[in-house]
Amino acid sequence: MLFSGLMPLAIGRRAGSLSRFALTTETIMRIMAVVPCGLVLAITLVEPRWWPVNSAIGQILTWLANAVTLAYVRAVIARSRRLGLTTVPEDDSKITGLAAFTQWSPTSMFYAVAVLSVGTLLYLGLLHDVYVYALAVTSTNVILFYVIKCGLGGPLVRVAIVRACLTAERIGRLSSR
Repeated sequence: MLFSGLMPLAIGRRAGSLSRFALTTETIMRIMAVVPCGLVLAITLVEPRWWPVNSAIGQILTWLANAVTLAYVRAVIARSRRLGLTTVPEDDSKITGLAAFTQWSPTSMFYAVAVLSVGTLLYLGLLHDVYVYALAVTSTNVILFYVIKCGLGGPLVRVAIVRACLTAERIGRLSSR
C-alpha cells in the first residue's frame, strides 16, 4: 500500500545510472504487491509447513524493498542537489519523512534475520514452539509494522518517497534537454 501510485520510472531513460536505479526500485515495489500474496497462498493451499520459511522470505523481501527504495530516494536527492534544484533542501532533516524512512531498513533487516533464523530452526524441527513463534511474528507484524511504521509513520514516509519521485521527474526533464 505504501508504494501504490508511486512511479520511480518518471525519471525517464536519459538520467544514466539513476534511470537503472529507478527501474530496480519500480520492480521491487511491484514485486511487493504480488509476491507476499503468493507466499501466503502457497502456505494455505499447498503446504502449511512452509509458513516459517515463507515468513522469512516475506521479511527479506520487505527489507530489500525498503533498502532499495531508500537508496533510490537518497540518489535522487543527491542528483537534485548536484543539479542545483532549489526544491530539495540542503539539510536532510528538512525533508519530511526521510529520517523515519532511514530507520526502516535496519529494523527490517534485524527482523528478517530473526524470522529467518527461528523460522529455519522450526522448519528443520530443531525448535518446537511453533505457537510462540506464530504469536511473536503476528504481534510484531501487527504492532510494529502495521500500526506504528505503516500506520502512524507511513504517511510521512510516503511524503518522502513521493517527493523523490516528483524530483526524479524534474531530473528526467532536465536530463532530456
